[in-house]
Amino acid sequence: MAANGKIGITVGDINGIGLEVILKALNNEYIYKEIIPIIYGNIKVASYHKNIVQLENLSFCPK
Repeated sequence: MAANGKIGITVGDINGIGLEVILKALNNEYIYKEIIPIIYGNIKVASYHKNIVQLENLSFCPK
C-alpha cells in the first residue's frame, strides 16, 4: 500500500522533548505506509537527537 499523503511536523522548542518523541514515532515502519512525514526544523539538531535515542534505521533528506 502506498502512502496516502504528506504531513508536516514542526519540531517546536529544540530544548524540549518534542523532537525525541517525533523521532521515536517515526521509527515505526507502519507510519510510512500511511503518510510521508516532513519534519520542519534544524537538521543538525535532529541528527543530534537521532544519535541520542540511537535510531540507526532512520535517515533524513534535507531540502
